[in-house]
Amino acid sequence: MSLVREEIAAQRAAVARVVADAGGAIAAAAADIAGRRPAFAVIAARGSSDNAARYAQHVLGRLCGLPVALALKIKELAGVAAEPASPADFLHGPIAMLDPGFPLLAILPDGPAGAAIRDVLAAARERAADITVIADADRAAAAGERLLAVEPVPEWLSPVCAVVPAQLLAVGAAEARGFDPDRPAGLQKVTRTT
Repeated sequence: MSLVREEIAAQRAAVARVVADAGGAIAAAAADIAGRRPAFAVIAARGSSDNAARYAQHVLGRLCGLPVALALKIKELAGVAAEPASPADFLHGPIAMLDPGFPLLAILPDGPAGAAIRDVLAAARERAADITVIADADRAAAAGERLLAVEPVPEWLSPVCAVVPAQLLAVGAAEARGFDPDRPAGLQKVTRTT
């Protein structure tokens, strides 16, 4: 079996461990964020603004069947306006929104791609933002951050693991706000396209 096949095969166990913790750190973060009743949240991920959320949505979503449009899922389920942004774009404009307590969800891959996200996190800490980080389990959370841990995997596979706690965070925030995540307000389960 090739290394790539072995790495992909290892994802099932890594995802199962994240799902098993859904009632732990992920549920606590969702309840804490929902308790603040934010009107808006920012999601920082690697890539261009369009690429940050769309990469997972269009590539992983279509090829692997994973519903990973994280910002869209938070909007749909929890009724919170959430916008994806690349680190460069985020530091260029949306960072101005970060007041003390403003929620920021950062997906921090291990490896070179994580450097730009670490810059976003440093700027968010300076502004006393409410920071939730999805990162490898061996990363210690910085003071004032909450860590939603995923199993360490090769960087190119990190979106597969990171999507699960992000989705569970959206579900938990919806439930904490009293919404039914299976019946988002005003939405149908089937989207008609032509």
